[in-house]
Amino acid sequence: QALCYQPLHLVSGPRFGTLVGEATGTAAARSLGGVAVYRLEADGSAPRRVHEPGNPNADADGFVTYPGVDHAGQMTQLVQTSRAYEANIVAMTAARQMYAKALDLGRNG
Repeated sequence: QALCYQPLHLVSGPRFGTLVGEATGTAAARSLGGVAVYRLEADGSAPRRVHEPGNPNADADGFVTYPGVDHAGQMTQLVQTSRAYEANIVAMTAARQMYAKALDLGRNG
């Protein structure tokens, strides 16, 4: 069995700061925000074997081993992630605008 590239996936998620710390703008709150990287995981997909007897990387049976990367699936995940990120930015912007308006109403009321 020839060695083949094994795709890895990044497992990450949001890292939340406290609302009080974010409101005060403390350095501790700023350091808690962003994305946390939890681990890298092997994809687990089986490699593809393609019959290419003329390829210099072919084995004795004429097969070349390629990584089992699903390009269409990767692109779909990229688009979904991008759209989720955009939706979250819009929601955060709307929330900040509402909070700012509430503060203005509280000051003027």
